[in-house]
Amino acid sequence: MNAAKRDEGPGSNLQQRNSTPAPVICFFHPRLAANLSGNAGTMEITEQLKEKYRDTDYCVKLPDTEIVLRVGQYSPRLKSLMDEHSASGAVFITAWNPFGVVRGAAENISANTSLQKDLAEAASFVFPGYGASPEGDWKEESYLALPVSRQAATEMCARHAQNAVIFIGEDGVPELLFHPDL
Repeated sequence: MNAAKRDEGPGSNLQQRNSTPAPVICFFHPRLAANLSGNAGTMEITEQLKEKYRDTDYCVKLPDTEIVLRVGQYSPRLKSLMDEHSASGAVFITAWNPFGVVRGAAENISANTSLQKDLAEAASFVFPGYGASPEGDWKEESYLALPVSRQAATEMCARHAQNAVIFIGEDGVPELLFHPDL
């Protein structure tokens, strides 16, 4: 999926706030948009779409490795990263394709730039990343930010019009956190 080495072991290479991550070219999976019904704010997410979110690889790019997160699966590497920074919570989020509506690259890049600014104000550390299908046929540029509370993650989800974000609590287990209006 990516040429970078993936690591779940301990390490301490970090990208601190206000650093500019390298952009990742990302593609929205068109099958996801077909699994929404209703309008923004009143949409219902189908079980098929929830399953797609659960099956996604959420990848955090560190300078010398990647950490791959999966919903419901403990990540010792992420837990170590959180512990190093006394973070009891973290969020993995994108601003691409709000509410699953496919946008062009320029709009997505602009939205993610705004998100990155919000994250830099809300969190001490922001790491570039991406969410990708296991088949490798789509991915979206994303970020991991820490420390971030569950409430702040929910607010960011709503502010950036996302169906869901990944929240990681003190236990180091990524979970889907849905938009508060869905």
